[in-house]
Amino acid sequence: EVGRARVEKYGVVMFIVESLQRKLYEKIKEALRQLSSEDVQRCCHNYEGSFAPISNYVQYLFSIKEDDDKVKNAIQLGTGQLYTKREFEKVNLQPLTDYNRHEVLVFFLNVLAENGDFVLICIDELEKLQERSKVRFQNFLTSLRELIDLSSYINGHMLIVAMTDTAGKTGIPLESYNPALERRISQYTYSLDCIKKD
Repeated sequence: EVGRARVEKYGVVMFIVESLQRKLYEKIKEALRQLSSEDVQRCCHNYEGSFAPISNYVQYLFSIKEDDDKVKNAIQLGTGQLYTKREFEKVNLQPLTDYNRHEVLVFFLNVLAENGDFVLICIDELEKLQERSKVRFQNFLTSLRELIDLSSYINGHMLIVAMTDTAGKTGIPLESYNPALERRISQYTYSLDCIKKD
């Protein structure tokens, strides 16, 4: 999935989990059908810690994995496309919060990885967020930090985020916006010089 950073959608986790549903629904569905209950539990880190709140959701999804309509509905519940309390009550589940969708994203990515499918996610033109709203840019960076904090739970996959430094300075002063993020990514940040005509 390649896309521009969108001013109205600055939460990285929600952006990616919605993209997985739109672009890779069939792959997730097929991967689920190949996995055993032990595989699924492993993809959800044995339902421990922050994964405990999504255990019933994951077990439900596994239990209906052969029914296309139910799987589609369940994946939409997981990604937030279906989010009302009534929709969850129909399948006897507690509603998921946007925070729970962090773990849902990890689960879906791990399911894909178990089946040998890996995703390269590229987000370009991050400077558009910075130009439009410093608050939204800060919120984006915070959500990016939250995703990076989840990375130790994710098997495989890659995220590339690109930003043009429109001010003409060298490097992106992330430390001034979000020091916690800057500490996490400083060793993985690369700056490309401007192309110059000789």
